[in-house]
Amino acid sequence: MAGKERSRNARGDGGKLRGEIVAAAVSLMDSTPDLDSLSLRSIARQVGITAPAIYAHFADLDEINDEVVNHGYGELAKAFTAATRKGGTSSEKLYLGCNSYIDYAKAHPARYVLMSGRPATGGVRPQAFPLLVTTLRAAISDGSSGSTDPLLDASTLWSGVHGLALIASRSQQTPWGEDFEVDDILRNLVRAVAKLSD
Repeated sequence: MAGKERSRNARGDGGKLRGEIVAAAVSLMDSTPDLDSLSLRSIARQVGITAPAIYAHFADLDEINDEVVNHGYGELAKAFTAATRKGGTSSEKLYLGCNSYIDYAKAHPARYVLMSGRPATGGVRPQAFPLLVTTLRAAISDGSSGSTDPLLDASTLWSGVHGLALIASRSQQTPWGEDFEVDDILRNLVRAVAKLSD
């Protein structure tokens, strides 16, 4: 992939280049399922700079990957929030929020694999999990969920959704073959773990 022509940032605008480096890494990950193909050289080419210029902002590829993961957690939280707003009932909001997690993994498989193997850094926390807990608590409050331990049930739900997201993002063969779609499993998982009545 050919690099783009790039004009120099104005003095004191180094933060902009840092953001461009992260954006380039995100773009490259979204264009290939192979994380091993990502390198400082390929990122530099995408931004339109030399590879050594990256060292003024990041010590190595690991630091860039940390920023990509942090960025991804923020995006996942936004996707979860946007999805739950479309639900008319608490049960729908819970399902749609969980489904947004799977949709994110399908849309960004390489980034999702990276996120699933690396913790957030620099004070960033995965924001989508507290949103799931809040959504489940809302379902408990209006009587549509029979959960008596929202933190445990949200954790169980999150673990199951993560497994489905990995399957969906890798298009891997499932032990149940073609008997069920991922969405069938997700709906059953949400209904059972959250003890939904509707």
